[in-house]
Amino acid sequence: PRALGMLAEAVELDPLSADAWYFRADALARSGFVAFLEAMDAYERAIELGTRYLDEARFEQAQLVAVMYGRLLERDRAQGLRWMRRAQDLRAELAARDIGLSGLDARLVACFDEDV
Repeated sequence: PRALGMLAEAVELDPLSADAWYFRADALARSGFVAFLEAMDAYERAIELGTRYLDEARFEQAQLVAVMYGRLLERDRAQGLRWMRRAQDLRAELAARDIGLSGLDARLVACFDEDV
């Protein structure tokens, strides 16, 4: 909680600091499922601003989407499928950039054809 507070202050002090947004997203992603949406938004902001950790930000974002897809599919199928489509878009983008995909949820790949 203390680190999250400090990172929130960092992005408030300099909202154009892409790296601050990246580290805030990373901390939020590690803090648990309830913060995943906020983490996704922070990764988006870091990517828009051009963090020097661009490839890592895109990869971490894709991992989050895969986890959210799996969890949401169990609770809300329509929302889960929307996240799955988002994950597929991210996977395609990462593949085009030759970024490794080994950390993504295998369930996402296995379910995609069946669900769509």
